[in-house]
Amino acid sequence: MLILDLPKQQCSWIFLSVIFLFSFPSCKSPDTNIEQINLHSCQPWAEIRSNALLLTNNIWGARNFPDFKQCIAAKTDHSGIVYSWNWSWHGKNGQVKSYPSLCFGHKPWNKHSTTEKLPILLTAINSLLVEYNIKTTGSSIYNILLESWITSTAIPRPDTRVAELAILLDEHDWPGMPGHFVETVTIDGQNFDFYMEPRMVVPDDSNTWIYLGFVAKEESANATSKLHGQIDIAKFIRYLVAKKYIRGSQYLSSVELGNEVISGEGKTFVKDFHVSIRR
Repeated sequence: MLILDLPKQQCSWIFLSVIFLFSFPSCKSPDTNIEQINLHSCQPWAEIRSNALLLTNNIWGARNFPDFKQCIAAKTDHSGIVYSWNWSWHGKNGQVKSYPSLCFGHKPWNKHSTTEKLPILLTAINSLLVEYNIKTTGSSIYNILLESWITSTAIPRPDTRVAELAILLDEHDWPGMPGHFVETVTIDGQNFDFYMEPRMVVPDDSNTWIYLGFVAKEESANATSKLHGQIDIAKFIRYLVAKKYIRGSQYLSSVELGNEVISGEGKTFVKDFHVSIRR
């Protein structure tokens, strides 16, 4: 089934979006009898939906940059569904052009959540474990980013965004994080540099919010980023609540894994992206 739909708040200048709606297992599944899936789209803002994941061809910073190509895909193999995306961005502007990503939850621009588990009150979260296995190759300026939106209400909308929690897992020639360096903090045995921007502003967005960025200290230094592991976002939330950057009465609406891209060419494969929430 093919549906044409586009959230106007996200990119009012785009006239077409292609959304594929299917019901098949999420990226991590023990089921060996998986329906064969082979989906692909290079349409800006195309989306491929699974039971609890939403793959989006996000090109939020693409305005005035016609020389690009970015595609998303989902395909089954012997272990389950492999999500992937590739990009080719050219131009001298050093701003973020895109964030192709997998989402678990309710992005503030979307009408519905991919799961009944999100949004969730921050004080109700005991653990929020993210397991990931992602590989990026290419000659490009990019990062690998876990991102979550925090909202003031249980029904996320663009105007209810109060904070953006970003955990940079790896990077290649990345110019740096928004805001200013605050401190190095150890969370769950790993060191992160913490950055904060109290009033985040981006083009074509009428809202502002606080940006809370964590940079993993152990990063790869070559043109291939291959990461697998797990991270408990609840421990970052507890740190931020204790420091009074956010409040326990606010809500976590989404968890995303993807690449922020500035320029160049690259490709990413996601073999595993699984979010477990314990109250």
